[in-house]
Amino acid sequence: MQALRALPQGGEREMQKFIGMARVEYEADVALFVTTATFSPTAMDLAARHGITAVHRRLLESWSAGAKLHALD
Repeated sequence: MQALRALPQGGEREMQKFIGMARVEYEADVALFVTTATFSPTAMDLAARHGITAVHRRLLESWSAGAKLHALD
């Protein structure tokens, strides 16, 4: 798991680094990237293609308000 408060330029570079470490270096079965910022569409696409669960600000706000966090299903 990685958690970041701010994501420069939508987090594409951070997502690439996270994918490399989580999948290649640590061979993680579950990889969760959480931010209070917002991922760019490119970062979200990277996450989806590599099986990364990306949880961004709007999902955290919904969860905090009582909604089920489907990203963790």
